[in-house]
This record gives sequence, structure tokens and C-alpha cells, in this order.
Amino acid sequence: LSAKEQINLLITLAVKSLLETTDMSVKGISERLNFDDSSYLCRIFRKRTGMSPTEYRKQLKLSLRKEGASVFLIHPPRESLFS
Repeated sequence: LSAKEQINLLITLAVKSLLETTDMSVKGISERLNFDDSSYLCRIFRKRTGMSPTEYRKQLKLSLRKEGASVFLIHPPRESLFS
């Protein structure tokens, strides 16, 4: 993988983690990851996963409900993931 692809992979993993474990909005996630433009973050995410962050979260919740699991969301700490 190129350096850019590695960075985009790490960004995608961070977004997935925040979507799975918090109730933060996509805009909030983009701010947390220091993106000025949430649409750019969404383009990176869609390119790597084939779906938008909102679609990813919705699909995750549906699959967890089908499995009978509960969704427990936590509130993230104030500091940035990359600080």
C-alpha cells in the first residue's frame, strides 16, 4: 500500500470505531479527526467501504438487532484520537 492508502485505511478504521462505539454525528467525527470538510471524510470512507458512514452505522445496528445484541454507545472523551 502507498502512504496515502495507508493513511486512508487508518482514517477508515478510526471512523468505523467511532461509528460503532459512539453516538457522534458524522460531522462530529470529522471534527474529531481534524477534517475541515466532512464530505471529504465521507468520500474517503465510501471509497474504502462502498457505503457512507451513515449507511455503515445503520447496517451495523440492523445486523446487531438481527443477532439479538444490544447496541451500547459510549460518549467519547474530549481529546482527539490523534493527540
